[in-house]
Amino acid sequence: MRLEKLMRNCLGATSVAVVMATASTFERAIATTTASPLNSPTSNVTTPNVESQNGTTGKIVIPPQFDVASDFSEGLAAVKIGKKWGYIDKTGKIVIPLQFDEVWPFREELALVMIYDSKYGFDSKKYGYIDRTGKFVIPSQFDEADNFSEGLARVRIDLDWGYIDKSGKFIIQPQFEIGETGWYVVGNFTEGMAPVKMNSMCGHIDKTGKAVIQLKCDYAYNFSEGLARVWIDSKYGYINNIGKLIIQPQFNEAKDFSEGLARVLINSKWGYIDKTGKLVIPPQFNETDDFHEGLAPVQIDSKWGYIDKTGKLVISPQFDYAFPFSEGLAEVRINSNYGYIDKTGKFIISPQLDGAYEFAEGLAPVEIDSKWGYISK
Repeated sequence: MRLEKLMRNCLGATSVAVVMATASTFERAIATTTASPLNSPTSNVTTPNVESQNGTTGKIVIPPQFDVASDFSEGLAAVKIGKKWGYIDKTGKIVIPLQFDEVWPFREELALVMIYDSKYGFDSKKYGYIDRTGKFVIPSQFDEADNFSEGLARVRIDLDWGYIDKSGKFIIQPQFEIGETGWYVVGNFTEGMAPVKMNSMCGHIDKTGKAVIQLKCDYAYNFSEGLARVWIDSKYGYINNIGKLIIQPQFNEAKDFSEGLARVLINSKWGYIDKTGKLVIPPQFNETDDFHEGLAPVQIDSKWGYIDKTGKLVISPQFDYAFPFSEGLAEVRINSNYGYIDKTGKFIISPQLDGAYEFAEGLAPVEIDSKWGYISK
């Protein structure tokens, strides 16, 4: 289900919307010209009105002016104008100039960025890390990399992955390879361990690089809430933090635990198990997502609604797409327009947006007339 959001991030913006049978008709906002708060090529932008049911949520605080925008993380958000990315603060001011070819959110005070290395041609990507001033604290030198997690980041040089600390020093030397299928078999650290694969063995290492869990399996995944998925003989099961199989491999597809439950696929239908492997919500849904803030989006026939942890439908299926709740609201789509609902299913912002992401740190990126800005809660 998160594929739609991933595609919106990658492609830059195509829209979504949500409509209850009783919802009021979407009304396109009327624009008024204001000065841009940005130090950017955009000197004037239009500030549309976004209709909300409570009169406060949905106020545009950073006018739409970006070609792509992302969620706020640690007080900054990545934005793109033209071909380059930079970062803004919550006033909309560009605090790190538009200069990068690809960027990621700030994590643990550093952000992963990518630039094309002209020495090796346009297709040669090099990854490094910047601080909140935009200064490279770890130069762009890696062939691939990921965000920091629990003080370490996985990076690749040639074919081998290792782990660096925030000074750029290798704590675990490059030694782990990409699998034959091209799947990543080296993960980030969560709950003190990272999944790796070497030869026919998979398992988890600690932050010294020592193998603390070794299994004869195809793939191992990150720990989440004390359990990690493993793939053995084309079936998914779960191990605990000493490598014991707690839930035997039996699922064609399975996801990480979130709020005590995990999604599993049985006979082409999705349900949820608890940490003993017991099916607490029987397989019955075409598609699902994880539980967040006590509710999970589910698809029945062609429409999406929300269930609670007993499996009860608390918001009836009526949306063309629905996303997990964040900060008390969820973005939903009806036809090609997005809006936001509360946990009763009431529209707080009626479907009127060309695109919308979740609220993070009190703000949400929204798309209006092919440009992205931010609204407040």
